[in-house]
Amino acid sequence: MKRTIRKTRHILIALTIALVVSGFSVLREHPSNAMPIYADTKTTEIKLGNESESGAAETQLDMNDKATDKESKTDEHENVNSESENPEPVDEAVEKKLDPEIEEKLKSIDVNQSVQSLSDNNSELINRTMTEQSPQRPQNFAAKAISSNAMIVTSFAQLKSAIEAGGMVNGQKKTIFYLGSDIVGTKGGITIPNGYSFSLDGKNPNTQVIHTFYEYGGTTESDTIRYTASGDQSTNFIRNVNIVGQNKSGFFTSKYANVTFELSFVDYTGPKVAALPKGAVVFRDSNVNVTTARLVSTEQVASAREVYLTETNTITTSPDMKEPVFAATELFIIAGEKEQNIYSANPILSSSKANVLITDKTVVNINGIAVSGEKTVGGIVTTGSFDNYGNINFNADKLTGNIISSSAFDNTGKLKIDVGTITSNVLSTTTFKNSGTITVLSEKSSSVVNSSQRMENKGIIDANINEITSDSFTTSIFENSGDVKLLSNKVSGNVLYSKTSLTNTGLIDIKSEITTGHVVNVTEFINDGVLQVNVQEVTGSSSDVINSTNLTNLKEIDLKTTKLGNSFINNSNTIINKGSIKVNGGAVGRDLIYSRHYFYNYGNVDLSADTVGSYGIRVEISNKDSFINEGGNIKIRANQISNYVLYSFYFINRDNANVDINVLEGGTASRGITIYRDNIFENSTAKFVIGNPEQESKPRTNVFYTDGYGKFEFIDSRITIDTADSGYTNVFNTPSVKFVSTGSVPAYLNIINYSGSTNFGSSGTKFDIDTQQINTWDSKPTFTTYPDATLGGAHRFVMNDYRNFNVSGSISAKGDPTFDKTSTPSTDTISINDNLTFNNQEVISMGNMMLDVPKNTESLNKLKLKTNPGSWVQLASKPTFDTYADENGNVDTQLPHGVSNDKYRVDSFGDNLYRNSDVQYHVDGDLSILEIPTQISFPEIELHSGPNYYDRDSQMKIAIEDNRLNKTGWKLSVRIIKPLQISGRPESRLDKALHVNKNAIGEELVTVYETTGLDYSSNTEVIWESNEGIQLYIENYNRIYANTPYEASLEWVLQAK
Repeated sequence: MKRTIRKTRHILIALTIALVVSGFSVLREHPSNAMPIYADTKTTEIKLGNESESGAAETQLDMNDKATDKESKTDEHENVNSESENPEPVDEAVEKKLDPEIEEKLKSIDVNQSVQSLSDNNSELINRTMTEQSPQRPQNFAAKAISSNAMIVTSFAQLKSAIEAGGMVNGQKKTIFYLGSDIVGTKGGITIPNGYSFSLDGKNPNTQVIHTFYEYGGTTESDTIRYTASGDQSTNFIRNVNIVGQNKSGFFTSKYANVTFELSFVDYTGPKVAALPKGAVVFRDSNVNVTTARLVSTEQVASAREVYLTETNTITTSPDMKEPVFAATELFIIAGEKEQNIYSANPILSSSKANVLITDKTVVNINGIAVSGEKTVGGIVTTGSFDNYGNINFNADKLTGNIISSSAFDNTGKLKIDVGTITSNVLSTTTFKNSGTITVLSEKSSSVVNSSQRMENKGIIDANINEITSDSFTTSIFENSGDVKLLSNKVSGNVLYSKTSLTNTGLIDIKSEITTGHVVNVTEFINDGVLQVNVQEVTGSSSDVINSTNLTNLKEIDLKTTKLGNSFINNSNTIINKGSIKVNGGAVGRDLIYSRHYFYNYGNVDLSADTVGSYGIRVEISNKDSFINEGGNIKIRANQISNYVLYSFYFINRDNANVDINVLEGGTASRGITIYRDNIFENSTAKFVIGNPEQESKPRTNVFYTDGYGKFEFIDSRITIDTADSGYTNVFNTPSVKFVSTGSVPAYLNIINYSGSTNFGSSGTKFDIDTQQINTWDSKPTFTTYPDATLGGAHRFVMNDYRNFNVSGSISAKGDPTFDKTSTPSTDTISINDNLTFNNQEVISMGNMMLDVPKNTESLNKLKLKTNPGSWVQLASKPTFDTYADENGNVDTQLPHGVSNDKYRVDSFGDNLYRNSDVQYHVDGDLSILEIPTQISFPEIELHSGPNYYDRDSQMKIAIEDNRLNKTGWKLSVRIIKPLQISGRPESRLDKALHVNKNAIGEELVTVYETTGLDYSSNTEVIWESNEGIQLYIENYNRIYANTPYEASLEWVLQAK
């Protein structure tokens, strides 16, 4: 079925093009993962509608379709909004699970009895007996009625009678007792019957006065409030009362496990609160002052199987107390964001196999008290577990023993220790875990952490200890992914000692004035993080900065010291470096790096020292491939190295590796660098500067030495040997030296000797040299002018193309080399089989002198290249231009005059090396869009009920221009950047209504046309007939609004391949 639209409703598409972008440069190369680079872009505006009837009323052809579409858009909008409302971040604090029995007991305590705040009692009696730590009580409480299970007692005898009768008073059972007055205990105490529980409240409900319980001054448990039955559970609550204790056995006592006493809002002064070795005691919002009272000696705060501190408590002990604050199997501090304040010179806990739990956000302040003029504090000692999720603060002048001792230490909270002198360890544990923060500030301590089995740090350890008398960190297995920082004046021992392994993926930062042991002493050391060591003096004669069996470095090691007893790195098996090792030393007693078996370097090794007592790098074992520098960098700087600068049986330098050695005085009298067997340099760079021309020369024999089976091979490498010492007899003392340059990469061999008295090789050395250029200098060359053939008395033989010279024979100290040709065909060679002498020549420079000069495609006014550092560079243009390379060999400068599209010779001379090459100058043209239609129109059409294409009414032309010299091909694409719809009416949007070559145009680029191969014309025209290229495609005519203009925008994108 067809539907006819009147002429007044015909469809017109108008495209307006803004040609605002032009002149883009074409980059031929860019990273494969970079954003695409477009040569040119154009924008096409599309309008669809009858302009002559723009004021006509809208005709809706299908209201249902329109409504459905609008509802769908609304639903999608709502869904997007709902999904974008992200929930609040979830607190990831670790939840500590209590033992089910303990948790149930706590629930029972909270459910059966509630805690109320009370008013202050300012009576003289309380003022006489209470300490300064008494909490302030809220006032204005109204009297409340007493329930039938409660009674007011006014004497100890009345309370004793009721409790010992199981609460039965006049036929009624009482479980709550209020004090109507202060009471005084008597001999014999109170015995609680089996299974009976009670609550004693010191606040008179009628007067709101808080009364005092004066304990009888006995010395045995028989005079206390005690539970002597082993049968049923007894849970008892003491609230809102001032207690003056006088019995060192405890105010509450029991030998059985089925008893619990809770103190809530209690002020206690006396020798001991409770002795419940198998039971539980709970302190809630109470003040406890364990001190001498009426000449009774102190014992401790409490002994129990379980001790709970909850809400806010203040506990103070006397200096003469002999026992720990608590003797418990389980110590739970559960207080939310409340504070626990403990003032004591004694250990807080000292119990075998006890477990300590401090819950999230709880604050525990442990403060010292004055003992012989020093504020002394006790630690927490247990052979059980210590779990902290809160905040613990130690503050004192002195602590005897360990701050915390446990079998399993786990900290996810904050532990802050500010103690002047610690006679033992800060932390002593079997296993150590930290994902929180540990801060230590102390004048003296035995160690920071002594963990016999394992240390795992994911958080922060920050220790500032003036003097450490033993190893700072000791363990068997140490895994660090957090931050470990130590600042100390003196460490008498190892700073970090791990018997089995150390794995670091975080930060270890060690700063100290003096250490007497190794800084890091470990068997297996894997560093994938950062190790920073700055120690002024490592004083032990056998002490190293790193002493290990195997060292694998994947990231960064930075070591500094001004005085070192032994070596920076002393390794008994294998060193593997894939990261960075940096050493900066003053006086080094032995080696910079020592490895007993293997040293494999794939990263950066930067060694610097003033004086080295023995070797620079020593790899001792006589295995093949024992010392390999593969793609890495090794740099050595020193004023003096007493033994060999490099020592190994085998050394391989390959795959763009680099060795850079500059030692003013290095080596023994016979050898500077000793590699006993194979020395192989392949596609690598090496620079050896040994000696100081400004100092008096010292007689030495050989710069490089091998035994009778050794050899040197230089393959496509860049080698500089500067014997500035001038005291050497031979550069090489080895059976064989081979230098091969294939021409694939720049390569050279420079031998520099200022006195001219050093032989190229010993009398038995055989040379096989294959090169493209030979430079020899009679005197030190200069490069203030163009280095012609006579500069400095040079004998230079330059090949116009890559040619080969084969030089073989014995080097002696007589005669001069002669060549009868300066160039030969590529198939010929020049052979010298007689003795070859380079006598009194300052420089012998051999190698492929290719300049690494990229083609300049940016302009005719720039010179950009890389050559030898500091070189003098000349461009042989007309007029000529010369400049100097920077310290890295880079030239990047504007020419004072332009040059023509042509090939120019570039000469470079510096670092005792002459190099030359050609550079091609040319200017690229542009790749651009010349023409795109400014208007597309459609004739009067009839909309079909089914999907259909509608043709334009005229031909369409696109023109592309590619004036680049090096054509790479191109493709033209199009995409829609503004959908086809009525302005302001998103529900009228027509997706996939515009097609190109029968393909729908969407937001992604659609290819319109592209070149094939590289042999194509600079100007390309794309011509589409009316039924080709851009067409209108209507899938459902019921979605069209008649007499209403539609708008859209297309973007055309031209890309270089």
